[in-house]
Amino acid sequence: GLATVFTVTQRMGAHIHIDSEVDRGTCVTVCFPKNDGQEVFREIEPTATLRGTVLLVEDDPMVCSTLERFLASFGLEVFATTNPNEAVEICNQAPRIDLVVSDVMMPKMLGPVLVEKLRLKRPDVPVLYISAHGRRDLIDRGILKQGEALLTKPFESRDLHSRLVKLMPSSLD
Repeated sequence: GLATVFTVTQRMGAHIHIDSEVDRGTCVTVCFPKNDGQEVFREIEPTATLRGTVLLVEDDPMVCSTLERFLASFGLEVFATTNPNEAVEICNQAPRIDLVVSDVMMPKMLGPVLVEKLRLKRPDVPVLYISAHGRRDLIDRGILKQGEALLTKPFESRDLHSRLVKLMPSSLD
């Protein structure tokens, strides 16, 4: 979580100061630059519209909701859930799934374990993993395999769009 906070605050031109003492606790101060009413941070809108159906699995409801909006804004139909077991049910019932976007580290089931279950029904479905953990860490721990598509959190909507274009080239308008 702290790495995510650090990255986001850097992008905003802010900085973090941490004071920590044994038996006293920790104080984290985030200092943002003064805002004169101008927009400080703005996403660059992706240009290509995508078509297809995405199964999104992200255990954090706020992140799931944000990603669902991103994916829908790209032109995709989205089945979103915070529960990996529910994702299996959606996969079994949906007439079509063109891509799976799954968090890697979820408390109920790791993303790669979920994908194994999904591929029983849809063996060739492409997968984009998302995680706050780095690729090397996930591979070293045996959670991800070399070459699997991973987008590291935090990321911007344009980063997500760019990865989807590579994974779903036939879905471009």
